[in-house]
Amino acid sequence: MFLIFLMCALFASVFTIEKAALQYSQALFLLGSRMMIAGILMFIYQFFTAPQKLYIHKQHIWGFLGLTIFSIYIT
Repeated sequence: MFLIFLMCALFASVFTIEKAALQYSQALFLLGSRMMIAGILMFIYQFFTAPQKLYIHKQHIWGFLGLTIFSIYIT
């Protein structure tokens, strides 16, 4: 129960922190840096906990790039 409360409190505090941070930086930079930090953290978590190592095929890079552009930066 404590972890659920902590998660909700952290999620709610993000809005307050972002509102304050928007006074000092542009929205696109803030969004991009937040997504990059989250991606790096998820990659590190996956690297140490997954039973199989992550392997990205070269043909999938364009799909990841398109997904990044259309779902993160355009929104």
